[in-house]
Amino acid sequence: MLAPAVLMLLALDPVWASRPEPLLEGTAWKLLVERDAVPEGLWTTDLLVFGRKRFAALEYLTAGFSPSVYRVEREGDAVRWSAELQAPSGHLVHFDGVRRGRRMTGNLRWLDPEGASVELPWKAIIRPPPNHLPSGL
Repeated sequence: MLAPAVLMLLALDPVWASRPEPLLEGTAWKLLVERDAVPEGLWTTDLLVFGRKRFAALEYLTAGFSPSVYRVEREGDAVRWSAELQAPSGHLVHFDGVRRGRRMTGNLRWLDPEGASVELPWKAIIRPPPNHLPSGL
């Protein structure tokens, strides 16, 4: 066990204090969208992966969407995050989520190039990350 004086020095050390806490980094989440709310052609399940400071949804990756940088911040006992995935076709998917322990809730907004959009609520539970990170992560 570290002595209180050592802990105090570590807390005051700018290098130690500036290290980000891995709030989502290295985690994977099984996403479930309520089936009744999903338009034809969109997925009701997916695996959300956070790695190398980037975010990917595996079903969207297989459809041509690129991984992206995600934004994250702690708010009390919650962790809020957001990210946007874009496809070469011009389609955009915006994810917003809130992590509380081993559960997460959020919304995804699907935008097509013509401006139509659909917003879908989702829930997710933590899962083991894939053995091999997808390309781009």
